[in-house]
Amino acid sequence: MKNIVASLLEEARLSQHSESSRILAKNEDIRIVAVARMSKEETPALLLEVAVILNPSETVDLDKLNRKMTLLKELESRGHVLSCQDESIIFCDIPTSEDSVLVDLKTIKQIINIHNLM
Repeated sequence: MKNIVASLLEEARLSQHSESSRILAKNEDIRIVAVARMSKEETPALLLEVAVILNPSETVDLDKLNRKMTLLKELESRGHVLSCQDESIIFCDIPTSEDSVLVDLKTIKQIINIHNLM
């Protein structure tokens, strides 16, 4: 994981958009992404983003949708910032650091697994 973080930070430094990302885990319902961003002060910011796809198919599964809503509430209560960029995906971002990214990722995966979504 440290190699991925170092690579992300370096790519963000060199990127025209000052950002780089890597998908760490995904399925049809959830994507976990590590994101590195450079600020104007050249200070790198590292965050973990959980993308929750509300309804990935034409069939509506109310049980799964309810579990996703419960997951979103739990992530928000743990400090994740929620945002929506289109009708069907909610993004849950939380800052992390090079030292804690592995622990934070493990915690996020455990929370998602509790809700039977990964």
